[in-house]
Amino acid sequence: AETCFELDHVVPKGCEMVILSEHPIRERENIIERKLMSYGLSGLKNLKVRHVVGNPVSRTDVKNALFSPDESGTFPQTFSIVAAGEETIEKFGVNMDKLSIFSALMSKDVCNEHNIEPRSLVAELVDRRLGQQVRKSHDNFGYISSMELMGLYISQVVEHPEMNAVWSELLRFTGSSLFIKDPRFYTWRGLDTTFMEVVDAANARGETAIGWRIGGKTRLNPRKDDICNFGVNDGIIVIAKDRF
Repeated sequence: AETCFELDHVVPKGCEMVILSEHPIRERENIIERKLMSYGLSGLKNLKVRHVVGNPVSRTDVKNALFSPDESGTFPQTFSIVAAGEETIEKFGVNMDKLSIFSALMSKDVCNEHNIEPRSLVAELVDRRLGQQVRKSHDNFGYISSMELMGLYISQVVEHPEMNAVWSELLRFTGSSLFIKDPRFYTWRGLDTTFMEVVDAANARGETAIGWRIGGKTRLNPRKDDICNFGVNDGIIVIAKDRF
């Protein structure tokens, strides 16, 4: 349910999220409805959620879930695939990771059969080392080690309690997020600019510039007097309330 609210905050209107699970549809709908009530919301603004009952490691079920026509009768052409474990770590342990990886890679293969390359491919894992091994053979595979992230979050807040407000702002769906934005919001393309000038331009927009992405390479926390020159496909990394 939390994922639905996070996505609804950042995706454009009309996007659809398909949830394939063996859990009953009504049970899943009740969870989202309770979350909506707890936030005082009547519904999602941008994201449409479609529930499908099936096995995430069944090729047939995945294919039917991904390539079912929408209400207008058209088939989706762009996908972002996320595979997450449904059961507890105590029940399946690392085997849950293997199921998530298998489901993600199989979903990608199903898309490739229809000449569609997923825009992103992510699996939620417990064992970070397993995710690193898979990335060696699948360049576009990404993973999130949720347990590791939670451990890092807790340890940092315990050591630096003042950071709790910062993390709360970044992690809640109504708070700020990280974006890679068009450099033209802050400077001119092809113009040598110090990072301090970029920071000042971001501050004027109520944002915080923390780095850049130039030539496909990302750099965080550069020196204020470092010179940057942005091209067509480059961007500035900022903490902001929205994408624009």
